[in-house]
Amino acid sequence: MPSARCRAVARDVPSVMRGTSHATALNLSALILACCLPVTAQITAPSEKPQVTFRTLSVDQGVSGLFYDDHGKQIALSAGDLGFSSPYPCPASGLVALYREVPPVPPEEKPRRVPVTEFRLTGAGPHLVFFSSTRNPSDPAQPRINALVVDDSWTVHPTETVRIFNFCKTPAGVKFANHVLEIAPTQSETRPYPGGQQAWLKAAVPAEGKWQVRISGPQAIVPNTRSTWVLLDLPPTADQPDRYRILVRNLIDFSPAPVAKP
Repeated sequence: MPSARCRAVARDVPSVMRGTSHATALNLSALILACCLPVTAQITAPSEKPQVTFRTLSVDQGVSGLFYDDHGKQIALSAGDLGFSSPYPCPASGLVALYREVPPVPPEEKPRRVPVTEFRLTGAGPHLVFFSSTRNPSDPAQPRINALVVDDSWTVHPTETVRIFNFCKTPAGVKFANHVLEIAPTQSETRPYPGGQQAWLKAAVPAEGKWQVRISGPQAIVPNTRSTWVLLDLPPTADQPDRYRILVRNLIDFSPAPVAKP
């Protein structure tokens, strides 16, 4: 509602506008009324914090048939052994408690939840969760699931770098470009990309008092990406029972923003 002062100004408008055109009078009246209307401040709601996410990868047999809860919603989780999963949302508490469902026992009607493993995510992420399995003496049909959480942010693992994880049972000696590294089991090292479209990788393990090369070959290098190399034990096969080898997974993420070249 316009104030008394505004109403008084409006009453005086006809006298002020004598001799002006009809259109000009209307425009001036509208301007006066608009200036007299109360102003309501617009309050912008604070932006929500970005959703913390994580991806999964199995370093032995794949993981499936697991669930966890997020904001009252049941989420199915799996981890393949060939590549990263799509991002999963992290519960607000940061705790991801995985469980498996088994048929109900009468008179129960809903499936029973059997805890499998849990892990906690801290920080803004995103995160990477490696799953491995070990024998479960109490239930050989259901191996124990272990989870290892690492920071998968682009700050920790930047564009144009390779991060090498060793999931062999022994330390691994790694050489590529001019980098020579020794990586303990479950640990990682990050190094810049070499020039060119590939890097020749050699990986060795200690055996019989010396380092023995178990793999030697090229790994693709793609511009404006980062790479994750995962070293895995490759057990002897029936046709090669005495040959111990290392398998390398080369997993490539494209950069969220292109890297400017000088």
